Amino acid sequence: MRSEQVAAPLAEELTNPDTEVLLGRTEADGRLAGIAITLAHHPDPADPDSWIGLLLVDARMHRSGFGRALASAIEERFRAARWPMW
Repeated sequence: MRSEQVAAPLAEELTNPDTEVLLGRTEADGRLAGIAITLAHHPDPADPDSWIGLLLVDARMHRSGFGRALASAIEERFRAARWPMW
């Protein structure tokens, strides 16, 4: 996949004011190891729940628990914001 294939859809998604792009970094050296895109509300108006639209983890970090920790941090963020799902 080329960067321009990702850039246009990502730029379009970021026009939504409920969108957040979260970067996951390693504790040891601060290296970027994951990315998540969340929405305060699902794109379908019939579903008011908060939503993880994308969660990617560097392949070198697979099976290390990093993805689970990132997903947990996102859930905590949703709870803290009191978004509808939580």
